[in-house]
Amino acid sequence: MVSKSGRRAVWGALLGALSLLLLAAPAGATAEPPISRATVTAFPQPDVPPTGGDGPLIAGPDGQTWFTGYYTEIYEPGEEPHYLPQIMRIDGQGLVGSVIQHERADGMTLGPDGNVWLTQGRWIARLTAAGQITYFPLPEEQVGQNFTQAAGPIVSGADGNLWFSGYRAIAVPTGSKAVATIDRMTLSGEVTQFELPGPGGFPTRLALGSDGNVWFTEPSEDKVGRITPAGAIQMFSLPPDSRPFEITLGPDGNIWVTMENGELDSLGRITPSGEFTEFTLEAGVHAGVLTSGPDGRLWFSSKPGVIARMTPAGKVSQVLLPNPTSVVDIVAGPAGNLWYTAMPEPPCAPRDAACGDGGNYQSGIVGRIEPAPLSLAIDGGTAAKKGSRAKLRISCHDGAATAVCRGRLRLRAGGKVIAQRRIRLATDVTRGVTLRLDRETREKLARRGHLRVVAKASVAGVGTTTRVVKLKVKAKPQRR
Repeated sequence: MVSKSGRRAVWGALLGALSLLLLAAPAGATAEPPISRATVTAFPQPDVPPTGGDGPLIAGPDGQTWFTGYYTEIYEPGEEPHYLPQIMRIDGQGLVGSVIQHERADGMTLGPDGNVWLTQGRWIARLTAAGQITYFPLPEEQVGQNFTQAAGPIVSGADGNLWFSGYRAIAVPTGSKAVATIDRMTLSGEVTQFELPGPGGFPTRLALGSDGNVWFTEPSEDKVGRITPAGAIQMFSLPPDSRPFEITLGPDGNIWVTMENGELDSLGRITPSGEFTEFTLEAGVHAGVLTSGPDGRLWFSSKPGVIARMTPAGKVSQVLLPNPTSVVDIVAGPAGNLWYTAMPEPPCAPRDAACGDGGNYQSGIVGRIEPAPLSLAIDGGTAAKKGSRAKLRISCHDGAATAVCRGRLRLRAGGKVIAQRRIRLATDVTRGVTLRLDRETREKLARRGHLRVVAKASVAGVGTTTRVVKLKVKAKPQRR
């Protein structure tokens, strides 16, 4: 007969030779950024309106989202339809309407006067919610030689004016040359141009900064620029070959840009004083169009069917879309949500250029994303340490970018708490949490070889998350 103390010695030797496994992915596997529980509603447009591949997307003055779309027009009986542009809007239920026909926008912004302002090459246009349009031609000294053209992007400035990127053709003895400019227009149409320094710079995107200045990217120069309301320009050099492109004012008051520098994309943060910090993205996460979301994160298009987002601290998560196509634009909506346009997917409508048949319009998808509240999930785990501890994997999701999952994690078996500990982790974070099992549980597990337990996490402001986990032991291989 083995004494009580002898049995303890046996159990101790056995437990020292066992590993406690939780059913989960293999340790050391490369983890994808966590998946958000945001609600995505797609409104595919199977025929003509609207477009998923043409023009900007903005929150309009009427509580709807505005974009460039198309409509059909037939001039003669029996003719094939012509697909003509129009400015469109979509409401919260996905109903699409036309603001004005025969118009499109290269750039679009909500002006300080409550109207929508458009860039249209040689003109800037003001469009009311009722569909009334007014054109403001850009300066022209001599047709075909000295003229000004808007390059596309336009923003509303802190000074009550409109700011847009452009270029001016200047006559020279050998012909003409283009000079890149940042232009300012008053609401009455008066234009002032500010030439950019450097030989070959060309601004691509603009954003109003928290300092009241307009910031812009110059990918060919690897620079970000800043222009004051008075027209003073300062350039900030980024790392070589960084190619900054998209730009937005972040929720933290800093300027953020997308960069394509080598094999991995990155986001760059620039303070109002010009201090630069780079956040390299994981392999497979790309940085396309960029906007600041209502949840305090930076949202950007990634690979087809995915929109990624990042907290100002650099934590990345993903929103999966119902259609596996490329996102064209993203904008924060009027009701704490986000809207996006995406390319269509086959089967395409007749003469849809997206299918590569040389058509003359692109239909597409308009979608709405509702950010999800804070939640915690029990995802799985890794091997326990020396058979006396269980290590769960828990994930904190969604909520605001500054949210924290704070509470207590318990393991129960037979109605009894067998292990517990406090937990605290920031949102968009997955972490292993180790719990020490009580002695009775260790002995029962060793005797049976497996045990089902209930993992229960109680998080302040979130509630309770429960998952049944099967614990298994694997005996140490016997020596031969």
